[in-house]
Amino acid sequence: MTNGFASYRNRPDLKREQLEKTREAMNRNVRDCLVTGHEWLIPSLSLPDDNDRHVLAAAIHCRADLIVTKNLKDFPEASLARVYHVDFENTFSVTT
Repeated sequence: MTNGFASYRNRPDLKREQLEKTREAMNRNVRDCLVTGHEWLIPSLSLPDDNDRHVLAAAIHCRADLIVTKNLKDFPEASLARVYHVDFENTFSVTT
């Protein structure tokens, strides 16, 4: 979740307070979830949605083992696997 609350614009059913509570819980409970110093990478990255480049930049900068997302259309295997060595073989699903 970003500081810009992009989900707030796309999901009018969610209240800003709900998103803030979720962000605070994530920051408090997920070790090393906050990444800084990746901003310089953003302009050099190419994804179908420019607003997702910060996710990839942060993952590259902190040498993340994986990116967990439901947004596969904006993180296409064809371009990521070739350039950033992303592994799309290990997928999983979560039932809510």
